[in-house]
Amino acid sequence: MMVIKQPDIHNIHAEREWWRGRKVAVWGAARSGVSAAKLLASLGAEVTLSDPRDEVSLPLAHCLPQGIKTSFGVPNQLKDAEVLIPSPGLKPSHPLIERARVSGVRIMSEIELGSRVTEAKIIAITGTDGKSTTTRLIEEAISAQGCWSRSVGNIGDPLSNWALEAPSDGYLVVEVSAFQLWSTSYLNAELGVITNIAEDHHDYFDGSASAYRDAKLRLTTLLKPGGALFYPRERLSLDLLIEARDASTSPLELISYDLPKAPIPSLLIGRHNQLNLCVALGITERLGFDLSKARAAFRDFSPLPYRMTLSGVIDGVRYVNDSKASNVHAALSGILSVQEPLLVITGGYDKGLDLEELISALHRKARLVYCIGQTGVSIHNRLLDLNAKSSYVETLEKAVISARENAFEGEMVLLSPAASSFDQFKNFEERGALFDTLVSRL
Repeated sequence: MMVIKQPDIHNIHAEREWWRGRKVAVWGAARSGVSAAKLLASLGAEVTLSDPRDEVSLPLAHCLPQGIKTSFGVPNQLKDAEVLIPSPGLKPSHPLIERARVSGVRIMSEIELGSRVTEAKIIAITGTDGKSTTTRLIEEAISAQGCWSRSVGNIGDPLSNWALEAPSDGYLVVEVSAFQLWSTSYLNAELGVITNIAEDHHDYFDGSASAYRDAKLRLTTLLKPGGALFYPRERLSLDLLIEARDASTSPLELISYDLPKAPIPSLLIGRHNQLNLCVALGITERLGFDLSKARAAFRDFSPLPYRMTLSGVIDGVRYVNDSKASNVHAALSGILSVQEPLLVITGGYDKGLDLEELISALHRKARLVYCIGQTGVSIHNRLLDLNAKSSYVETLEKAVISARENAFEGEMVLLSPAASSFDQFKNFEERGALFDTLVSRL
């Protein structure tokens, strides 16, 4: 296998020069793939961008710079590439990735590519839930100090888009998913956060909960010497973090955080968001910045869409949208943080998660449950076994209409799917947007 040297952080220009003339295959012509291809082309690499979809369905591939070879509508191409940047949507066990691995091709995430050639400081955030909100909060806290800062990575804007533009005194706050971490061996992050690790994405990791967990824990090995990793004491075991680190890795400070003694003023709803606010303040303090400026920014911080956001209030009933709760752990964070009597809309794409903890919480907390989608059938049947009030209504539209007819003043109607959306929607954003639209029509 070809060995790629670790970048010389004191000579980033030499690292950028290393890519000149390298043959690189980029698989997937969506946001991260196109961003990686453009960055590589600007560094002088010989890039082939491929995607099994045809060009008509790849709008971002229509305006590529000259010099990037493309291959669309056929299986991903490897040819004589030395380095492969795979789409994060391709599983580690995908036959084409296995073939590349056996051939000795270096497999590298788009996140790693960008981190190798940027002069900016990197702060990395991962976790099953809360990582997007935490990423944005840290970005806001840094920006409030008058410093250059950008949220990048899994949050939507690829790191590679900013790798060369970010100033050396700026900060790239990078959300990193397990889909990216498994193929990342270098990140050079100043600080890191693991918000939690819960059961999720069994389908992507072929049913292996340990493979998913280990991908998240890779962040413990990707920080700079002398860096610090923040973790929530109540949600993540210190022993697990210590066990994840190899004895040969560089020194790392492990810093725990807890709920604040007094709530941090914010528009964010829920106990779990107080943890997100707390770690954002911890990062701010570690960087030596003004905490009062960060707190002021948090007071005006708008919640990210579909993460315990208020869709409307009708006849004294609050309709709250937590479409982003695409696993049991995320759903529980929202459900257990609510004080009002609850009517819960739940269910979605079945990705093989254990639903028993969710069913127990719904039995305890919800006055009525409306079940939809693939997992809705099993949730409904289990709730009936417990003599809970549950209805299988199949679709989100029917659930919202029924909830409107049965909710009383002072109650909350909460969309909390505890599942991905792919059985009925393109993504959680489409599901959340429909909920907002349905509430507005009421």
